[in-house]
Amino acid sequence: RVIRPNAPRVYVAYKGKKIVVLRLGDKNTNQKQDIKLARQLAKQLGLLEVFVYVMDGDQTAASGSAR
Repeated sequence: RVIRPNAPRVYVAYKGKKIVVLRLGDKNTNQKQDIKLARQLAKQLGLLEVFVYVMDGDQTAASGSAR
């Protein structure tokens, strides 16, 4: 699990060939930066798929995916 230093509420988890970004809070806040970060990490780790999830209270909604 990798936590971005300047945004402690962003969690990036990867297992196998998938990478998952977990976010807490507002769906619009830094979402593009999170997806960009996920793509960069996926590129570094040689992963195939990127999934971005937004944690909104008790609900977990997929906000986007990138290949």
